[in-house]
Amino acid sequence: MRLLALALHMDDLCRQGGVADYAELAHLSLVTRARMMQMMSLAVRPVSAVPDFRKQRMMWRGLKVGRFGHSTIK
Repeated sequence: MRLLALALHMDDLCRQGGVADYAELAHLSLVTRARMMQMMSLAVRPVSAVPDFRKQRMMWRGLKVGRFGHSTIK
């Protein structure tokens, strides 16, 4: 669960312009690009497996809001 939260946080950093791309994230995190892509795919794999778009949206919301009701992503 922590790795998934980290992947979502890193994805937000890319989208908000905090880092240029996943390659820069890999460099800053001291991991290979391949490992970074593995981590980033964790956020997408379970959601993309669900064929119903409405259910996918609910799943994304569930990822962004933790079970304690606060955001898992800054």
